[in-house]
Amino acid sequence: MKRNMYNIFANIIRILIIGIFIFKVTVKDYSHLEMIPLTLIMTFYDKILENILKIKLGNVLKFFLLFFIFFAQILGTALYFYQIFEWWDIFLHTLSGVLAYFVGIDILKSYCKKTPPKIVCFLFAICFSMSTGVIWEIFEFLADHFLGKNAQMARGKKGLAAVEDTMIDLICLTIGTLFSCSYHALKKKK
Repeated sequence: MKRNMYNIFANIIRILIIGIFIFKVTVKDYSHLEMIPLTLIMTFYDKILENILKIKLGNVLKFFLLFFIFFAQILGTALYFYQIFEWWDIFLHTLSGVLAYFVGIDILKSYCKKTPPKIVCFLFAICFSMSTGVIWEIFEFLADHFLGKNAQMARGKKGLAAVEDTMIDLICLTIGTLFSCSYHALKKKK
């Protein structure tokens, strides 16, 4: 039943993405149009994880990951939420720390024959989450550098001021990760 609910929700998100694509073409807003079909493809991430990589994610986590993809790519980039709401980037980077932490735990459990000790789960999930954030920031830097984008939201700043955005993103990711770790540790004690 939960799997069916997830599929219905995923299809609603996909229909929204197609609708936003059509809307942007209709109003002749072609900025960021190329990333909308890529985002549509990203909504099938669960098939790749489950069928190719053999990683099983919990249904609640899959819902949140789908929300995250939609919030970051469609609302954030295609509909300009990053420019409209100054806190949007901070919100998503903090949320990414939470999500990546729990993805790390599910990955570890998918590949282990028996449940690993709690400390191993915590350390792996923290390292996975932090590594994911660092790799994303490197991707943004390379996109800015080689493709002339402004993914790091430096808004024309140079030098130390331009790096400030990346550092805020990594700090937010760390806060989200540590929050998840603390929550998870307290939940396990009960």
